[in-house]
Amino acid sequence: MNEEHGTTVLLNTHYVEEADYLCHRIAILDHGKILRADTPQALRDSLGSSVLSIKFSQEALAKDFASLLNGMSWVRRIHQHNAQLELTISDKGMKIPEVVRLARQRGFAISSIGEHKPSLEDVFLHYVGRKLPDEDHE
Repeated sequence: MNEEHGTTVLLNTHYVEEADYLCHRIAILDHGKILRADTPQALRDSLGSSVLSIKFSQEALAKDFASLLNGMSWVRRIHQHNAQLELTISDKGMKIPEVVRLARQRGFAISSIGEHKPSLEDVFLHYVGRKLPDEDHE
């Protein structure tokens, strides 16, 4: 409608794929406040180059490892969910080997580690500090 009639349409959804596909601009709201608004690509770019997901066997190990990573200049934000850490990183260099090396040196056993480009779900988590409501039920 916007392109054909010049009409702005407001869409309220917590299906990020839908918002990414349909919207030219997205606003992230939390408790009625706009935390961030921009194009989908600019929101993803605001997180940095990638997101690392690191799983441990125990929640306490993840918490202790997160405290080690807090001092790293390339770590923009760490979110812990149970025994998993989600790190948004700003450096374009490959950080998985560095994380694995640090874990081995300090006696931490990583169950799994992965890297992906920031998604809108990552953006929401970064700015709001918690996962989307329906994510825990998937």
